[in-house]
Amino acid sequence: MQSKRIDSSDILFLPNDYLFKIFSLLPPSSLARCCLVCSSWNQIITNSSLWKQIYSQSKEHWLQLSSWTATTKGLNFLNDEVQSADWKSLYVKNQHTVLFVLGSVAIKEWKAHSRRVECCRLGMETLMTGSSDGVVCTWSLKTSKCLATFIVPNKGRVVDLEFYEDKILAVSGTEIYIWNRKKGSLLRRIQGYNQPLHSMCYADPEILVGCSDGTIRVFDIYSGRCARIFSRQHSDRVTCIVVDMVACILMSGSADGTVKLCDLLTGEKICCLFTSAPPTEVLCLNHVLQQNTLIGGTSRGQVHAWDISKQKILWSVRIGPNSVHSLHSQFYDTALVVAGTINGVISILDTQSGVILRTFVIAHGRKQMTMDKKNSGESKGHLVVTGHSAMDIGSSVEDSTSNVPLPILCLKTGMTKIVTTHPDGMVRVSQFKLQ
Repeated sequence: MQSKRIDSSDILFLPNDYLFKIFSLLPPSSLARCCLVCSSWNQIITNSSLWKQIYSQSKEHWLQLSSWTATTKGLNFLNDEVQSADWKSLYVKNQHTVLFVLGSVAIKEWKAHSRRVECCRLGMETLMTGSSDGVVCTWSLKTSKCLATFIVPNKGRVVDLEFYEDKILAVSGTEIYIWNRKKGSLLRRIQGYNQPLHSMCYADPEILVGCSDGTIRVFDIYSGRCARIFSRQHSDRVTCIVVDMVACILMSGSADGTVKLCDLLTGEKICCLFTSAPPTEVLCLNHVLQQNTLIGGTSRGQVHAWDISKQKILWSVRIGPNSVHSLHSQFYDTALVVAGTINGVISILDTQSGVILRTFVIAHGRKQMTMDKKNSGESKGHLVVTGHSAMDIGSSVEDSTSNVPLPILCLKTGMTKIVTTHPDGMVRVSQFKLQ
């Protein structure tokens, strides 16, 4: 007697009550993936009390962790009684905060380039790095293997880059390079300016570059034509550029110590958010879109935040004596911004108040090395080093320089990790985990 063949899609037609019971047994990460299966599953998970249950259970665990570590700074939400909310968004936001403030940190590192790793960009499980050795590499964060290598024709220092599903963009020397990511072929080589370029921002179909003379130039990536030149936005080189596509605003920082806003289409000046006296070089900017807040780091260890709509400063904090080279926050996360300094200190700040929630450095411990001879990033393979730990040093980093030999050039944050790049050609991944 033949058994009835069961269609693998039958589970999609289970009664909602049955599905709810199944979903209630899943961890949050699996539940989030189930939301992507079909609209009916997404509706059941999103509109039911599942995320409220998850949030309530998680909050009890977070309170336990907070009491064990005697840490309450930045965790005021643990004492809040929430009656109604978007429970999924609230869980994601607060889980990320608790993880970064209370979680233990394990470090993984590998030799990515022969020289300084100047910049990086982070995808889901993919990392893109650009170096002063004139090479752009794509890495798997799971395996630390080099997936692809792109050689800059002029072999110059890669100062900034972006990558998407089908293309890679990089700035090196006086030129802009665009590669087909899948085929590895160079699609276009744009002569940006007759002096070195210092920063880049991609706003499809245009790419904006910051120049040595304080101008910002806008190029069409498909034609290679210079569409607009915003003359003399600054009196010195433009070190960082970010764009708000919704409000059509261009925000730029400079070595002249200013942060300015202008119209993205016309270049007309809107305001000058920041002027330092004596000039303090603005090295990095980060736009928190949901809060309409701009956060900037300077060469004197200061981090400032401005309300863009009101054009006023919200807070200012000095996180140490050394340059803040990189700032980053997750698109979905309005609570935290992470800063990396040239003396190797990583600081986690509250975006609303500027309060330093955690400060740590990578402490060298016992190393476990594995050799990957198939890695295309190094001709002789590369060492993947694990077993480092993060050494918390509190909120004062004035005397930490002597303990930290790992200057940070660029920093990016993910859901559970912080990726940093360094002058020694190394990439280091700080992986957070709750006990």
